[in-house]
Amino acid sequence: MTRSKTAGLIIVVAAAAAVVALKTWQRQQQAGTPPQLPRACDTCITPPKNTGSKGEAPKVPTGSGLPCLVELGSTECAECKKMTGVLNQVRSELEGRVDVVVVDVEAYPEEADRWRLRVIPTQIALDAKGQEVWRHEGALTPQELISKLRELGLLPAERPRAAGKKPHPAAQRPSRPAPSTTAKTR
Repeated sequence: MTRSKTAGLIIVVAAAAAVVALKTWQRQQQAGTPPQLPRACDTCITPPKNTGSKGEAPKVPTGSGLPCLVELGSTECAECKKMTGVLNQVRSELEGRVDVVVVDVEAYPEEADRWRLRVIPTQIALDAKGQEVWRHEGALTPQELISKLRELGLLPAERPRAAGKKPHPAAQRPSRPAPSTTAKTR
């Protein structure tokens, strides 16, 4: 094949590809088909478009002065459903040290926009000042979440208590003064 025939063939193929791409784009625009966005799993959905919601979303950051772990997900997502048990366990283990807040983006779609979500589930860690310090997309185990919060310095050094247990009353009594070390004279 000569150079001129090869160049002509390349131009024809490129023009045909451009026409096919243009027609496909026009069909999508007419049908209102949104572009495909990434998914965390087969049953997970991308965050919904903001259509407004009824009522107020959970307050994030909470304003308690504690670090906050936010889970943004949905009741319809398989990975989000797995995270429910994980978050309950983390909430009970870290009660009083970290606020755990769950936001259903189906019920509060404006939160998906606010936090610029790409996929659900998404976990976001906020420091005590309410600044985002970490973000993760997908599911994690309780140990992975707690380990990450420690790594980020969001957990105080206090040892976690078992869920539902209160400190022993003796631990709350004021300590007695130490016995005197001076010898008594008779």
